Amino acid sequence: MNKIQKLINELCPNGVELKRIEEVVVWNKKFKDANNTFKPVKIPDILSKVAKEIATNDGDIKILTTGLKDLYTIREGNENYIYNGEVITIPTGGSANIKYHNGDFINCGNIIGISQDKKVLNTKYLYYFLIENQELIESFYRGSAIKHPSMSDILSIEIPIPPLKIQDEIVRVLDSFSELTAELTAELNLRSSQYIYYRDKLLNFDNNNQEIKIKRLDEISNILVGKDKPEDFSTEQSKTHNYPVISNGKGQNAILGYSSTFAVNSECITISARGTIGYCEYRNYPFTPVIRLLTLLPNDNVDTKFLYHYLSRYFSEKTYDVGGIQQLTKVDIQDIKIHCPCLSIQSKISNFLDNFEQICTDLNIGLPKEAELRNKQYEYYRDQIFNYLNTGKVEDSREREI
Repeated sequence: MNKIQKLINELCPNGVELKRIEEVVVWNKKFKDANNTFKPVKIPDILSKVAKEIATNDGDIKILTTGLKDLYTIREGNENYIYNGEVITIPTGGSANIKYHNGDFINCGNIIGISQDKKVLNTKYLYYFLIENQELIESFYRGSAIKHPSMSDILSIEIPIPPLKIQDEIVRVLDSFSELTAELTAELNLRSSQYIYYRDKLLNFDNNNQEIKIKRLDEISNILVGKDKPEDFSTEQSKTHNYPVISNGKGQNAILGYSSTFAVNSECITISARGTIGYCEYRNYPFTPVIRLLTLLPNDNVDTKFLYHYLSRYFSEKTYDVGGIQQLTKVDIQDIKIHCPCLSIQSKISNFLDNFEQICTDLNIGLPKEAELRNKQYEYYRDQIFNYLNTGKVEDSREREI
């Protein structure tokens, strides 16, 4: 921040010039009720149906979709769709999922913005400014069904335009935080992939020469079907209502409310029967399961954590189409075949996978915590930079919190 502050004070002694977005950005469309300052740039646009048809896993041309996840395709046969440039994208419908891209791409349903003069406006700087104002832009999406952006409102937003030297430095600083966060996220994803790899290896007994017993799920566990909410159900936790009532959500979202009593108070596994179908969670505390949740109480012949990892793998390989199976029942799962080595082997497998899983998912240790901290720092500096451009002030108290 100090370098950016010094540059602003040196190069902008009278403050930073503000311009409306419509004054500095060229678009690929004309907009109703907006001052279309510049002639639209012609950029090919394809339908989502076409995007799915041409998408391939080994492609090197990015298809910029309106969703969070982009697709890829190959150049051959798609030359007429490809555009090369440094752009920002705003979805034509849905929500304000703003993106930046520099290079070859295919547009799928986005409004495309390009700096009118790169000597005046750095496109990446524009992107960071839009991300900083994402909530405001989101408020300009309107409609009863699919929401669409009011571009006249978006184009009227004023953006600080400091000298290009300052914009470049801002981009350098924010890029460094973004890249570090991306590296940590990639490392975390790698750890998760490693966990899945070792889990699958350890739980694949097809070619194992050890003595493996194959048991039906109902032979090694008691399967409980969730019932209605307890009569004394409360949405608030209190001294009298301290036991969670668990539904079919994930993590904290599974807590529907609280009760003064509990139905289960032992090591168990819960399986979501609706919505997040097949999602498994290990639990070892008193709670009450409700409708849409199946609860397994393993017997002494199986390690509960081993069974949890086994079933997590089993359901991860299943797909449940909305138009097909929409729920799991006790009958659906009771005949699942479980390969059971001796208890000592089960325990070793579960201990190994527990440690690996904790590294990957616990937000209080290791890479996830580091990634969270770096992302907070990135958001802090981004907020402070644009706040300083607008007001000339820095919130020192927030910096001490990071």
